[in-house]
Amino acid sequence: MLDSEFFPRFKWAVPRAFSEAIADCYFIQGDTLYDTQLAYSRWDIALQHLKYSVQIVDPSKKNVNSSSFYKNWFSQVRLVFYKYANSQIISKYFIDTTQGRVFSMLWKGDLEILHNDTPEPQPPLFIQNAKYFLKEFEFIFKDRIKNQNVKFVMPYDSTNDLAKEKDFKIKSALKKEFNFETIEMSPEEAETKICKVFQFSPTISFKCYSIYADKIANIELAIKKALYKNQNSKDRFDIKRHGVLIAPNLGQHHEK
Repeated sequence: MLDSEFFPRFKWAVPRAFSEAIADCYFIQGDTLYDTQLAYSRWDIALQHLKYSVQIVDPSKKNVNSSSFYKNWFSQVRLVFYKYANSQIISKYFIDTTQGRVFSMLWKGDLEILHNDTPEPQPPLFIQNAKYFLKEFEFIFKDRIKNQNVKFVMPYDSTNDLAKEKDFKIKSALKKEFNFETIEMSPEEAETKICKVFQFSPTISFKCYSIYADKIANIELAIKKALYKNQNSKDRFDIKRHGVLIAPNLGQHHEK
């Protein structure tokens, strides 16, 4: 597997095939994860590099009534923890823990997080929270992308189907009319002060579409066409529900 097929901000190797499990914070029986991407190469080669792996044994299936990330964070899970050395398993034992502890261990790589005698990790902020920090990222993108383009900034989550669909629609609409580039930045890459106070999920980023255009109104119309089904209405669409539109050379985002 290629590096791009893994979530980049997890210490352990978490393939994008686990997108739903990460989005819901809900791992089920049979889910197996390793501490190195090399585990997905030939097994004899993988064993030379593996140190740890976990395999979920309970819950046996997803509870369709528990779709909330934050609710699932504290739900119970049982796993088998494997330790390797000299190309073989040297220890194997069961751990009763929580889904949030599994998520946190995969994310930060701290094995002690799995054990209930350590402080309970707090769930991170997700895309529904990220929109409240758009103002700060508006200034960051304006400072780092020094051109005369119109910029549209929005929060993004690579495990969120709605966010991925929105990104696809915006790019498709912009391609028809404009030259543009997309710049993506994680909260940590932005080196913003909010990361000292809040923890964002490792799947969260902020996307900036830097668009060459004469009129900011043309960009807003293109984004409206991409995201708003009721094209006959002139009143209900509010671009600020999706992100911030930044005019070139203006120290403020676009207001209607």
